[in-house]
Amino acid sequence: PEAMPVLSQIFGHACAESLIDELGNGRFARSLFERACACRDLRVAYLGERVAAADLVTVTAADVRAAYDELAAR
Repeated sequence: PEAMPVLSQIFGHACAESLIDELGNGRFARSLFERACACRDLRVAYLGERVAAADLVTVTAADVRAAYDELAAR
């Protein structure tokens, strides 16, 4: 749930700036999701033995921000 406002902000910005076609619309959303999952996996790896089951399936706001930063740097 904490990632939803971040996603809304990212997609809202893309729409407001007319970047949808440039970003590839669905491709951008999919890339953002896949990159956020990769960020989650790295975060979970650092938790080691302290990892909880919820950590394995939760994408946080920080994961989404990191994913967007990586995609925007391209």
